[in-house]
Amino acid sequence: MAALAILTIFLVPILGSVSKGLQFVSRARARTLALRLCQDKLAEVEMMPTPESEGSDDGEFGREYPGYRWQVEAIKTPLFQLLEKQFPNMRGMEVHVRVFWDEDGVERTIQLDSVLMD
Repeated sequence: MAALAILTIFLVPILGSVSKGLQFVSRARARTLALRLCQDKLAEVEMMPTPESEGSDDGEFGREYPGYRWQVEAIKTPLFQLLEKQFPNMRGMEVHVRVFWDEDGVERTIQLDSVLMD
């Protein structure tokens, strides 16, 4: 009986640590996937022509990645406005790509930024 009590005293904290470790692995996996999805979406945006005007677009990644959604925002900064006045054939835009997902009831996000120029 004493051996069982001692085993229980040591086993409960160990199981708690294993459980916490599994939660950390799950969160890391979700964040890694979100980063990869964000990189893929940014690469897709960079292959398109530079937008003519500011704006945003959003959507979901589909059935393959349930719970993950994206947002793309194009902003013409004052620097690009000035450059376009100096060089009429140039177009530039700052782009922000965000991916959102739910993690334990809290909405998480990751963002990558880029500059598009034609």
